[in-house]
Amino acid sequence: MNSSNPIAPPRWPLRLLRRVLNPNYLEELEGDMAEQFQDNVKKHGLLRARRRYIWGAVLLLRPALVKKLSGHVRLNQYGMLKHNFVMTMRGFQRYKTSFLINIVGLSTGLASVIMIYLWVSDELGVDRFHEKDSQLYQVLLNVKTTQGILTESFTPAPLASALLEGMPEVEYAVSVNDFFTWRSREGVFSYGEQQIAAKGWHASKDFFQVFSYELVQGDKNEVLGD
Repeated sequence: MNSSNPIAPPRWPLRLLRRVLNPNYLEELEGDMAEQFQDNVKKHGLLRARRRYIWGAVLLLRPALVKKLSGHVRLNQYGMLKHNFVMTMRGFQRYKTSFLINIVGLSTGLASVIMIYLWVSDELGVDRFHEKDSQLYQVLLNVKTTQGILTESFTPAPLASALLEGMPEVEYAVSVNDFFTWRSREGVFSYGEQQIAAKGWHASKDFFQVFSYELVQGDKNEVLGD
C-alpha cells in the first residue's frame, strides 16, 4: 500500500455520524477514526479494518455526543482547547512543510507589525514631554531656486523679534543657533580656574519658557538673561 495514497474508510458510517453527532466533537472524532482505520489496515487487513471502523461509529452514538434537540449546548472550554491542540498537531504531522511555511510567515508578519508599531510610537513620542507641546511650531525657510522650492531649517536671526512684534498670537519666539552650519559646536567653558571643553548652543532668553528642560542648577527665568 502506498502511504501517500491511503485507502478511504467506508462512507456511510461517517455520513450517519455527521447527521447525529454534535458538530463540536465531530471533526476531532473523524480524525481519530481515520487514523485508527489506517492503523488497522496495516495490522489486520482491509476487511477487519472496515468492520472495526463501522463498530467504532456505532459505539459513538452515545447521548453525551448526540445533538440536542432543543436548548443551548454548554461548551467545555478545556475540551475546545484540547481539540484545537490536537488539530494543530495532526496538521503538523501530515503537512510538515506547508505547516512550517505558514508558521514562519505568520511569525514574520507579527514581528513586522510589532516593529512598525514600536517605530511609529517612538517617532510620535519624540519631544512630547514639553508642557506646551501643542503650541510649539518650527519656522522654516523656503528659498526659490531654478530647480524649485528649497526648504531650509535655518531662518534670519531678527525673525524671532519680528514675529513677536507683528503677530499678537505669538506668545514666545525663540532663536537657536547650534553653529552647525558655520563652524564647530565645540567650545571651552570657563568657571574660575576650571576650563571644560564641551559642545553647546546659543539660545535666546525665553528658551526655557518654551521648552520644558529641567536645569541642574540656576533659575530658568534668569539663566539666559544676557
